[in-house]
Amino acid sequence: MKVWIVCIPGFEGDFEPIAAFSDMDKARDYIESKGFRSWSLDDLTVDNPEAE
Repeated sequence: MKVWIVCIPGFEGDFEPIAAFSDMDKARDYIESKGFRSWSLDDLTVDNPEAE
């Protein structure tokens, strides 16, 4: 499973995560709706928990 993380520049210039989405299109819609001019969209793969 992938999770899409929206990041924008923080106070010290480093990119800070501000939102997470399960769908890339929803993440892009969020970016467009907020009007961010500087952003990054990162994907993370979530591991399935192992059965004990």
